[in-house]
Amino acid sequence: MKKRFSVLSIVSAVSFLTFFFGLCLPHAQADQQSIGFWNGFNDQTNIVECHNLTEEPIRLDLVVSDLSGALLGDATFTLEGTGTKHTILNDFAIANRYGTFTVTATPAARFSCHTAVYRAARPEASKAVEYAFVLPELETLQGTAAGLFNSFSPEGGSEPVFNWLSIVNPPASGSVGDAISLTVELYDQAGVLQEKTRVESLAPGERRDIAVGHPQGQQVGLYRLVPDDAGAGYAAFLSRYARRADGSYSFAFALPAGPGACDSGMLPASTFDPALNWAEIGSVGSSFDAELQVRDASGNSLGSRTLSFTPFSQQHINLNEFLGPQAIGSFRVQCAGGSASGFIAQSMFYGFSGQSLEWAYASSVAGSAGEGWGSLNTFLNAANWQRFVSLDASTTELPVAIYSETGQQLSVAPFSTAGAASADYAAHAVAGPDFIGLFEAKAGTTETLRVFPKVDGTIGYIMNVRPPHGQENSLGSSSSSSSSGSSSSSSSSSSSSSSSSSSSSSSSSSGGSVASALPLRLDGKTPEEKTYALELPTIPATAKTLLLTLEAYDADQAGEGTLVVNNAVDVPLFGSAASSKNGSKSVTLPAIAIAIEHVKKGTNTLVFRHTKTQGFRIVDIRYAFSTSAVGSSSSSSSSSSSSSSSSSSSSSSSSSSSSSSSSSSSSSSSSSSSSSSSSSSSSSSSSSSSSSSSSSSSGGSGSGAFKEQNGIVVWEIESTAPGTGWDKKTTIAGYTGSSYYEWDGPQSFSKPGNGTMTYRFTINTPGNYEFRARTRIAVGNDGTEHNDSWVLFEGGSNVSGEYPIGGWTKFYMGRKKVWSWDTWTKDHDPQYIRRYFAKGTYTLKISGRSVGHAVDRLSLHKYDSVTFNDSTFTNLSQSPKQ
Repeated sequence: MKKRFSVLSIVSAVSFLTFFFGLCLPHAQADQQSIGFWNGFNDQTNIVECHNLTEEPIRLDLVVSDLSGALLGDATFTLEGTGTKHTILNDFAIANRYGTFTVTATPAARFSCHTAVYRAARPEASKAVEYAFVLPELETLQGTAAGLFNSFSPEGGSEPVFNWLSIVNPPASGSVGDAISLTVELYDQAGVLQEKTRVESLAPGERRDIAVGHPQGQQVGLYRLVPDDAGAGYAAFLSRYARRADGSYSFAFALPAGPGACDSGMLPASTFDPALNWAEIGSVGSSFDAELQVRDASGNSLGSRTLSFTPFSQQHINLNEFLGPQAIGSFRVQCAGGSASGFIAQSMFYGFSGQSLEWAYASSVAGSAGEGWGSLNTFLNAANWQRFVSLDASTTELPVAIYSETGQQLSVAPFSTAGAASADYAAHAVAGPDFIGLFEAKAGTTETLRVFPKVDGTIGYIMNVRPPHGQENSLGSSSSSSSSGSSSSSSSSSSSSSSSSSSSSSSSSSGGSVASALPLRLDGKTPEEKTYALELPTIPATAKTLLLTLEAYDADQAGEGTLVVNNAVDVPLFGSAASSKNGSKSVTLPAIAIAIEHVKKGTNTLVFRHTKTQGFRIVDIRYAFSTSAVGSSSSSSSSSSSSSSSSSSSSSSSSSSSSSSSSSSSSSSSSSSSSSSSSSSSSSSSSSSSSSSSSSSSGGSGSGAFKEQNGIVVWEIESTAPGTGWDKKTTIAGYTGSSYYEWDGPQSFSKPGNGTMTYRFTINTPGNYEFRARTRIAVGNDGTEHNDSWVLFEGGSNVSGEYPIGGWTKFYMGRKKVWSWDTWTKDHDPQYIRRYFAKGTYTLKISGRSVGHAVDRLSLHKYDSVTFNDSTFTNLSQSPKQ
């Protein structure tokens, strides 16, 4: 009987034994977050693989969220020094969804976590997997970036290869959590512009997937990402899936976008299996000449070629012509005479068995002169080859170490490389079978290859694992040294000018601790403290008070902790907001007023102290300025901002048990093809909001979120103070409550987020809800003018079969001279704004669009059980607050 390798049996085995991917691992610090992606479509298994790169134990907190911000689950575990932990994300009900995960390490540590994805082969197949690959860790880009797409099938035939471009606004964006907009340009192989697509108002934490190339059939080209704000941080990667006519797959892999360069570095080349190896090079902007140099495994030149590029064109060079059969080597591309924008270069490998394509992978990262790491897994009889490309001109003996799952070091002999040479190190020969662990080498390692065999011993699939581009922290930005001398790295964009710059490395004057990123976990032994660096880029001349709004998780008792601001103001925390019920959710605390003389422009030190009981977490920090003095009852805020919030605790844990009717997506793409998805977690940072968190006197009872009852939530627009540009009015009769708001700010047809007002609500009955707003045209007599505003839901997910929404969405009405509950989106084809909400607390935001649009009250109703009636909803009392 033939021996059968079972992927699923390994996945369900002890110790979460799974596939691996090797990587050059980033530095991290206490409470630093590593952010990654997952994709539960296409029957894929997703694995989070974490490694401790220090010799001391650390605690890791894993939080899994969908892109609506709903918490799917979390886990906490201890990782021994140089230890490894694999966690199966499929245990968190991720099927037919996609989303993010966040891992937080405590205490200060170098650690890394990434996602491995695989699809099991059919039972009759002679190998374990149809494909296995790595989703890139979130690496923040700024300015223009690009990448190459290719929907041609290497096996021939008419079936195109799916190319899905994923664009993400990082959950902890350095631009104060702002939405971003950008243009996607598609060029053919000759560099001729074929298509432009706008991506509008991508909210923090939101991801959108765009089909590239394959809708037009088999195409080759270059995509270019041009953000409206060159300083905004974002991430992007392209996933390719090659599906056969019978529904099976020959390969899948992902490639990150990049800014381009004039030197590719030493990229790997190989024709083993046998394989086809192509060098793909594409111009990201300007015309230039380049020199391609190919070397064999010993570093000897096999030839060179001069290449000429026009803007946005690309060339594919067959490296088999240089290497010959069954050989390894390297190649390098360099601009001749420089280029204004440089190029993208990648090495593409296709392995065949006869006419059948067995595997494919892509390398886009050159060797590094620093230490290299790899994640080892020899289950399924897989060989683990650590690939090296030497960057040094001399022969070098490399110290090599291999660590087991529990961090125990195995005995390893040194490994030598010659100048400009290539070599593959057989880590599996040292590790042995059924092993997971960590590989370390002081050398320019480029990647790790996992080679899964077929039952006859030939190669069934090769999975390569690249190091992240940014090796200093989890988001790809350069680290900075803290004042205490420790390595510090940001959990937000390298462009951070945010008020919440949680990566600040300044030390607390009270305790000397390094400033920490959100969430701040204070749940150890008392007394303990954590320092947070609050950056205030400016302080308005008229400001008299700084208002701090905190969102806390597990705030059980009044007096559990205190907050010290700039070593001058000591404030007790929680008070009446504390509740034993907060152990499973977050609570927004009443705003803390700090006299302006106690704060300063630039870095302000917030020291949170845990003084009694089991502790708490601070998951979000927002600020606003007030023109009223501390103690005044009429303080109104302006120029508010918010921190990078953690998704770890902000959603109710009950949401993990809910069943979402999420947006429809084609599983064949293995990537959600929903046209949009919601913003990040319900506690995600607000976008340049000009409203404070306090409610007006007309709000419902209590100080928390509005509560859904019997499938209905209703609230007055004036329950939150008017944002900048909104006028509070009583001029037009027929409004409910104490007033209505009318937009008098700038016309904002293409840029939402002006005059943002925030409303929190809690869903107790999960299901599909419809959004309605009672509004009126307050200027002119035209039913198509002055009739719309923007709405943004932070939380929830699209409803299958309903018009999908994502990020800021326009809502409009078309009646003249009346208050109307008509609420539509999509021009020329009116669609309801509908969304699925699990149990939990969410955020809705309103911002101005058309001058003269008046908004009176807002509502949500569970439309499958509640019939909407204008008169009924107009006369309903405002929902109570929790």
